[in-house]
Amino acid sequence: MVLADNAWGNGSSTVMCPYSGAEARTAACQWFNFVHSSTRFFVEETFGRWQSMLSIKHTSSDICN
Repeated sequence: MVLADNAWGNGSSTVMCPYSGAEARTAACQWFNFVHSSTRFFVEETFGRWQSMLSIKHTSSDICN
């Protein structure tokens, strides 16, 4: 499964997009959108931290050489 935003559309069975418009009015859809958004934020934050850590290590190895 891949988490995506509304730009991807809901045409694929492997891409999970948030509900929008009239679809998003039910409590279940709103809950799904909340969990979807929280999960995407966590994943993006994790990748950002990894990227930050790797760039620091790469920079420090250049200084030592």
